[in-house]
Amino acid sequence: TAYKAAGSTDEKNNAEIEKSYNALRKLAKGNTSPKFVNYENYKGGTTSLDDLKGKYMLIDFWGTWCAPCVKEMPQIKKIYEYYSDKLYVLGINTRDNKARLRQFITSNEYPWTQLINGRGLSDFVLKFNVVGFPTKLIVDPNGKILHRFVGSGEKAFDKLEELLKK
Repeated sequence: TAYKAAGSTDEKNNAEIEKSYNALRKLAKGNTSPKFVNYENYKGGTTSLDDLKGKYMLIDFWGTWCAPCVKEMPQIKKIYEYYSDKLYVLGINTRDNKARLRQFITSNEYPWTQLINGRGLSDFVLKFNVVGFPTKLIVDPNGKILHRFVGSGEKAFDKLEELLKK
C-alpha cells in the first residue's frame, strides 16, 4: 500500500488508513451491497436488503438538516413514481428523530422506504462509508453496486434514468 511505500512508521495511523481503504474496497463498483436485516423503518416496521432485490435500487443518505438533500427529494419522488415498476428507493435518514422524520415524510408525501440510521452495527453511515451528504448509491437488481455519488444528485439521476430506460 502507498503509505507503506512512503515509509510511514506510524502504526496507529497506518491501521486507520488500512481500515478505511478496505471499507472503500468493499463498496467498489461490482461488489455486493452490504447486507442489512430487519432494520427499523420510520413506520415502525422492519426492512431487509433482501426485501428490495429484483429491481434497481437508489440508496439515498440524507437528513432534513441537509439543504441539498431536501432540495433533491422532489426529483427523487418523480423518478420513483415514474419508474416504480423497475426501481426501489431506500432513504437512510441521519440525525433526525422519528417524530421529525415522520412529519417531514408525511407532509411531503414521500412514499418510499425510509430507514433510520442506527448506532454500532446498525450504523449505515459507517457501513456504507458515507463521508458527505447527500450520498447516493445505485444498486442493480441482484444487489451489486453500480455507482456511488457524493454531493448533488444530477449525475446520479441521469445515470439512474439511463439504466431504467432500457
